[in-house]
Amino acid sequence: MFDYVAVSSSLDNRVVGWVDRLREHFVHSAAVHDARYMAPLAAGYSIETLTDSLDRFGFSGGSAWSDPNSIAEPVGVV
Repeated sequence: MFDYVAVSSSLDNRVVGWVDRLREHFVHSAAVHDARYMAPLAAGYSIETLTDSLDRFGFSGGSAWSDPNSIAEPVGVV
C-alpha cells in the first residue's frame, strides 16, 4: 500500500506474499480481492495482533515457547 500511495503510484510489476492461515491472529486481517490487497477499512495497516495470539506465540514468554506441543493445535480450534 505504501509503495502505491507514496512512491510509485503504479500497480505494474508488483508482487506481494499472502499467508491466509495467519489471518486468524489479527484484529482486522488484510483483505484480498482479485489477487490484490484491499485498503483497510479501519485506521492502520491491519497488523494489530489479537491478545490471545500474543499471549500464546509472543517471543519468548508465550505459552508456545514453554510448551512446544501447544502449537500442534491451531488457535481457535476447540
